[in-house]
Amino acid sequence: MPSVMFVKSETEFTFRDVVSLLECRENMRFGCKTGNCGLCRVKVLSGMENITGKTLKEKRLFKLLGIEDQTVRLACQCKIRMSPRAAQFLTHRQPRH
Repeated sequence: MPSVMFVKSETEFTFRDVVSLLECRENMRFGCKTGNCGLCRVKVLSGMENITGKTLKEKRLFKLLGIEDQTVRLACQCKIRMSPRAAQFLTHRQPRH
C-alpha cells in the first residue's frame, strides 16, 4: 500500500488511492485549511512527482511571503497520488508571536 512519511515525527500514513495531508492527521499546525494563512507549510523531501501541482492560492501566498523554495508546500492544498512510497515531508514549525 502507498504511504506518506513525516520524517521529524517518524510517522507513516498508508492510504489506498489519493490522500490530502489534512487526512493524514499528522500533528502539524493548521489555521484556515484553505490555503490563505500558510501555517501548514511542509517541505517535500522526496516524492514530488507524486504530489499535485501548486494551487493558485499557494503560488499567491508564497509570492507574498517571498518563499521561492519549490519544495515548500501547504499541507492543506496538496494531494498525494498512489505510489509505493508516495512522499516524505518535514513539517515546518512556525514561531509563536
